[in-house]
Amino acid sequence: MSSDEMVQLLKLLACISSDALNYASLGKALQMDIKSVQKYVSALENLYLVKRVPGWHRNELKRSVKQAKIHFVDTGLLCALRGISEDLLQADKNLMDPMMETWVCSELLKAIAVSDEDCQLFHYRDKNKRELDFILSGHNGRATGIEVKAGLTIKKEMFAAQEMLIKTGCIQRGVIVYYGDRVLSFSDQLMALPVSCLFCSAGL
Repeated sequence: MSSDEMVQLLKLLACISSDALNYASLGKALQMDIKSVQKYVSALENLYLVKRVPGWHRNELKRSVKQAKIHFVDTGLLCALRGISEDLLQADKNLMDPMMETWVCSELLKAIAVSDEDCQLFHYRDKNKRELDFILSGHNGRATGIEVKAGLTIKKEMFAAQEMLIKTGCIQRGVIVYYGDRVLSFSDQLMALPVSCLFCSAGL
């Protein structure tokens, strides 16, 4: 793979950061076979440039989708590849939402790396299009469903996917990370946390 092709792959991945990873679409754009694309994405992941987040799957969730999502580890690099300035980011919510999700992913990966617990990061989506940005699963089988919202207001109905997964016993807690400055409790198992909580041990 030439350096120009690698840059092109990085730019294509930047355009779908926080979205489903479709090797066939990437291969078509690069005029490359799927196995080669998979190999190069793996190489980028080994270099800590991107992270594939696998789909959460349990026997109780027969309609869940296993397809991985892709995230950039460095949102600065992501913005550079897409030509996104700070002003543009602040002005366009369609850009801010996936950017914030990717940033939260990066912070969660850092927390997992230094944690004493053996944790894994997943995302959830089913064929009914219910989805969660992340599921943080511990070695003890307990899991937290995490949704990221680039907004200041959180409502109870925003926890619909988490409530469904709690009822099935797949997760034990639901968290929304948002731009506000208050910790909000909606039940014993549902809460909203300011994004600043990711910087402290009292966070997720």
